[in-house]
Amino acid sequence: MNRTPGTSKAVARGRLAVLCVLAASILGAQAAPARVPSKLQLALLTKIFAQDESLRERNKIRIQVVYDPAVPDSAWLKTEVSELARGVATLAVGGREVETEAVALGALKERHAPDIYFLCALKDGSYPAVLQRAREEGIRCFGSEPGDARRGAAVSITAMEGKPRIVLNRAAALAQGARFTESLIKLAETL
Repeated sequence: MNRTPGTSKAVARGRLAVLCVLAASILGAQAAPARVPSKLQLALLTKIFAQDESLRERNKIRIQVVYDPAVPDSAWLKTEVSELARGVATLAVGGREVETEAVALGALKERHAPDIYFLCALKDGSYPAVLQRAREEGIRCFGSEPGDARRGAAVSITAMEGKPRIVLNRAAALAQGARFTESLIKLAETL
């Protein structure tokens, strides 16, 4: 198949835009920022981090689903995201295989650093230690909650007026080692 230069980038941008439009039809109208369904978050995570140029050299992308067992919503979300990831045989970031692992908040230091943390409804007090390790180890943070990018995650997804919005914290993303493409930056709400 012959492709002209830039075609794969254009296709990736088109797919991301289509995914956002589909998500908008699923979510319905909402007045305040809301959590996007886990299945859509996982799909968007793979599309967003395919636009991270610093991950393009990796053969496999490792994601740790970080949760706090003391927080019921966090533990529930971890279970849902982990089951979804296992059930999606074709889960990939930019054509690269994805390996997921659920890790309790207290066990992060005992694990090898992944490429991405999927933060599951963590309490505000949990963020400083997680974000410090993310900066030190070059781990990109994807927040499950609408305000997570404002708390220091590189990226979060929110639903506003029924439409999913990518929220990109540029300073946090750079500190965590991410180098997102201009096409993603233009598509996202940036902080």
